[in-house]
Amino acid sequence: MIFACEKNLLLEAVNTVSRAVLPKATSPVMEGILVECYEEGRMKLIAYDLSLGIETEVPAEVTKGGTFVVNAKMFGDILRAMDNDVVSFKMDEHLNLTVSCATARFVIGCIDAAGFPVLPMVQENKTIEVKEDMLSSMLRQTLFAVSENNATPILQGTQFRVGNGELQLVATNQYKLAIRKEPYVYEGDPFRFVVPGKTVTELNRMLKNDGDDMIRISLAERQIVFELKNTVMISRLLEGDFLDYERILPTEFATVATLKIDGLKRAMERASILLNNEKIRIPVRFSFEFDSIVTSCRSSTGNTLTDQIKATIDGPNLEIGFNNKYILEILAAAECDQIMIGLNKPNTLMKVTPTEGDRFIFLLSPMHLKG
Repeated sequence: MIFACEKNLLLEAVNTVSRAVLPKATSPVMEGILVECYEEGRMKLIAYDLSLGIETEVPAEVTKGGTFVVNAKMFGDILRAMDNDVVSFKMDEHLNLTVSCATARFVIGCIDAAGFPVLPMVQENKTIEVKEDMLSSMLRQTLFAVSENNATPILQGTQFRVGNGELQLVATNQYKLAIRKEPYVYEGDPFRFVVPGKTVTELNRMLKNDGDDMIRISLAERQIVFELKNTVMISRLLEGDFLDYERILPTEFATVATLKIDGLKRAMERASILLNNEKIRIPVRFSFEFDSIVTSCRSSTGNTLTDQIKATIDGPNLEIGFNNKYILEILAAAECDQIMIGLNKPNTLMKVTPTEGDRFIFLLSPMHLKG
C-alpha cells in the first residue's frame, strides 16, 4: 500500500471517526480505525463500537490501494505532531506502516483488516431531511436533559417526533425535561424514535451552528443513519416506552414571571460558589414577589447568599426551591435574552418558554424547602 493525503484533511477525518472508537477495548482491533484506500483517489475511514459507527471519506493520492486497521489514538497523535503538509504512507507485507512528512518518519505496527467488525446493512423505511443549523440548534437545546441513569435506559436518549406539521426533539431525566419544536412538513404517517445520548452528543459535535447543508436521516427497524456531506453515522436505536410528556405538561399558571436571562444566570453562578461542593444537594430558594425574584441559599457550613433579579410578575407571591445547576443548564440552553416562567405551587413543575411562542419548552421539578 502506498498513498498520500493532506495532513489537516486526514486529521479532521480521524477526529470525526474516533468518536466511535472504544478507548479501552479488550480487543486491539476495537481501539482502531479501519482505513480503506482506493486507487481512484479516495480514502475511507471507519470506526465502530458495535453501537455507533462512523464512516467518512477524504481525497487521497493512492498509488497502491488496500486496507488496514490502525490504533486511533496513536494515528491521531502522529498526525497532530506532523507539519501542515502532505503526509506519505507506505505499508509493507508485515503490516508496518511508514508515515512520513517533511523530516519526520514514523514506523508503526497495524492490524489486519479482516478482524474489524462489519457495519450493519441498514434497510431504511422512512427518510427525512433537516437543515444542518436547525438540527444543531435543536440538539443543543435538548442534550442537557438526557438522562445518565442506567435504571431507565430509554431516557438515556433523545426522542425524535416527526409528523403533524412539526419536528420535535424531547429529552428528560425525570427531573428536567426539554422539548424543542420546529415546523416541518412530512406527508407520511407520524412516527417516533429514540436515539442514544452518545449518538446525539457526537452528532451535535459534528454539526455546524451556521451550516446550511441538508442532513439526511434514515430510519430502519433498529438503526438510524445520519448522512452529512462525506460522513455517515450509523447507530442503534433505544427501545421501550418513552415518557408521555403531554400528560404532565402544565398549560395554566397562577404565577407568571418575565425576566432577562443574564440577571438570573449571574445570581445562580454566585449561588454555585456556596453550593457546588456540597455532598447533599441544597436548593436555592426562589421568592417571586412584586417586581422581582429574590434568591437565597445557605450552605451546610452556614454561609449564606441573598440576591435579587428584576422581573415582571403576574399573580400571587410564591416561594419554591430549585437545583442551581439545573437552572444554569436551562438558561444556557435557552439561547435567548428573555424567558417566561410559569408556576403554580411550591411542589409542582416550573415551565420555561420564550416570551413569545413555544419553540422550546423546559420543565423543572422543584426541590423541597425546609422551614
